[in-house]
Amino acid sequence: MTGVGAQRVFISYSRREFHFAEEAAAVLGARAGLDPWLDVQRLRPGTDWAAALDEGLEQADALLLLVSPAALASAYVRHEWTRALERGIPVHLGVVEAAVLPQELAGLPVHDLRTRFWDRTAGLAAAIASGRAEPGGSAPLPSRWGWPRMPVPVLAVFLLLVVTTAVLGWAFVLLAVTDVRITGLTFDPFGGTGWTRQSALLALRQKYWLTMLFLFMGLTAMVFAALTGVVLAGAGLPRRRSRFSALLFAFTSAAGSALALGYVAQVVVGTVPLPGLPDHVFLDRSLRYELYAIPPEVAGALETITVLLVVVVLCGLAGTALVLRSRVLRLWLPTGSGTRRTRLPPMTRAEHRELLAGWPAYHEALPADRKGRNPWLVLTQFLAQRGVPSESRDGPSVGVRCLAPADEPVADEIRAACLRAGLTTSSSPRWTLVLVSAQVPWEEAAEAIRSLGPDAIGVLLDPLALPADDKDLRRHQWLDFRERRSDTLLFLLSSLRSPAAAAVEDGMAPTPLVPNRFLAPPEVRAFLQYGRTLPAFAAAFAVVYLAFHPSAWQSAVLCALAALLVWRHTALNRGVVTRRCTATAFRRGYWSAWLLFALWTGVAVSLLWTPVDGVQPGRGNPAVLYPIALVLLVVLLADTVLFALYLPLRTRWLPLVVAGGPPPRTRTDAWTVFPALTAAAGAMAAMSVHLVGLP
Repeated sequence: MTGVGAQRVFISYSRREFHFAEEAAAVLGARAGLDPWLDVQRLRPGTDWAAALDEGLEQADALLLLVSPAALASAYVRHEWTRALERGIPVHLGVVEAAVLPQELAGLPVHDLRTRFWDRTAGLAAAIASGRAEPGGSAPLPSRWGWPRMPVPVLAVFLLLVVTTAVLGWAFVLLAVTDVRITGLTFDPFGGTGWTRQSALLALRQKYWLTMLFLFMGLTAMVFAALTGVVLAGAGLPRRRSRFSALLFAFTSAAGSALALGYVAQVVVGTVPLPGLPDHVFLDRSLRYELYAIPPEVAGALETITVLLVVVVLCGLAGTALVLRSRVLRLWLPTGSGTRRTRLPPMTRAEHRELLAGWPAYHEALPADRKGRNPWLVLTQFLAQRGVPSESRDGPSVGVRCLAPADEPVADEIRAACLRAGLTTSSSPRWTLVLVSAQVPWEEAAEAIRSLGPDAIGVLLDPLALPADDKDLRRHQWLDFRERRSDTLLFLLSSLRSPAAAAVEDGMAPTPLVPNRFLAPPEVRAFLQYGRTLPAFAAAFAVVYLAFHPSAWQSAVLCALAALLVWRHTALNRGVVTRRCTATAFRRGYWSAWLLFALWTGVAVSLLWTPVDGVQPGRGNPAVLYPIALVLLVVLLADTVLFALYLPLRTRWLPLVVAGGPPPRTRTDAWTVFPALTAAAGAMAAMSVHLVGLP
């Protein structure tokens, strides 16, 4: 709706509030008579970005400053609003986070955008368009207790986390008390000695309660892990520190552990059967109470726990829906977090048919070494090419400058994308994409970018600690390629083909957003998560089995192999995160870890048939014994095929050679509840193995 002669509104913001700036520009752009000027939407390849930003500031008719502590602390944001005041143009303050305003900004129109963001931004747009200086006054100050004002959806997510914490914590306390009570119903939970001197009915009761004790002990650990994740997510949300994945994991793990615990609780009280147990274990409720002598306090606690867990499941489902669907929550979460919005426009049926018809020719034209590397990447690039002009003429020349031999595979991928986009390569290119990674010192990369002038476009390949407010960073345009998203790359190449050098609204920025945060392709993140969960299972299994059988040689072997497995995967994950592990080293490290886990699995499976402490094999319940062996073997099989499935990790992320020097420091935000949950599963498996070996 922007027309000729519209008021140009310069949006000044901190990179931490990028989502707020993006949405504010959309609201202002929908208002007749306003032309929002947002840096990432005004990028033109081949332009001196610092000069273009200053030019946009000089031509602005008004300035919108998105106020936050981070924005007021930025030297460049200060320069922007200071220059606007010197020019005498209207300056409007849109407060997205409470902060103490400097004296120079006192008395300016203040708009509180912390809640009802879209409605109040529309009112702000109307005030700018009409020239009104309302509302005025001072900006909201930070709470004495550090408690921010949260929008309704964010507050709803926070309250759901609080309720989940309270209810799940209450259930955890009742569960721990129930564990203690059930322990009193067993004769010897660690060995079962003396059962032969008891009556048959008493021995049956004790073994039944020992089965339930082991189940509840494992579930107690699982609930504690889920409770910890919920507490951490809830504590970070008011301070805008909780990431999208942390919130999603908190709600899903709480709901999952509640479902598991609620099911086992209903097994004990006799409502539902437990698969794998003999038929005589599941009886009519009255007969069950009489045969197994279920104490009233245990039954009452389990009934209360079941009611509490229903509340937890409902909160988990509601919280998951809000996290996935709320636009307001996306504004609140840290920059670079939240669900990704696709930039490709929806396709019509005719376009679908055209794509299907063009796929065979596209796939046939691909180089042979790229056809089998990553089918999902090939498909994504094929779909993303819809944004690339289809003219047959050659586009301008583009160069790719690789500063480190380790980044040559990525350089080859970018060169191939340039050719598919119709861009030629020459010794004197119009634009040059400079690959910046942790494999080369920033000073060297900055010098290379500086020598190319405005025609240089920085391409960030992996997490890197870049200097804050660096002049060389600010003067050039950047493409964030840490996630190896081919759609962002092809959108950039599409803009380079345009004679007018059209704007690029996806993936481009004057500086990379949070450059030291760990961002990587999905297969890399999945492998790192796998490298944390598998050792957790093995270590928990070994430690718990050692507690039951401290004198058995299998216990010592399991603990030693688990320790080596943890060390091997930790080193491998660190090398993958920092890209200090070559594909060859990754292959050696992976197979050494596989060998350790294969040995560990062999020892663990042998426990099911090997006599321990004089107990004869075959005395356990096959309905429990066989599933455990099957689970261990399936995990080993998954570990075996993982290497083939993660070929893209070795071809698109890991370098061919590794540069010298210390590894970069990156913020991986790696803590999740998954390792703790798999550790709880390992503990339960060890308890089950011990149980089936009892006489």
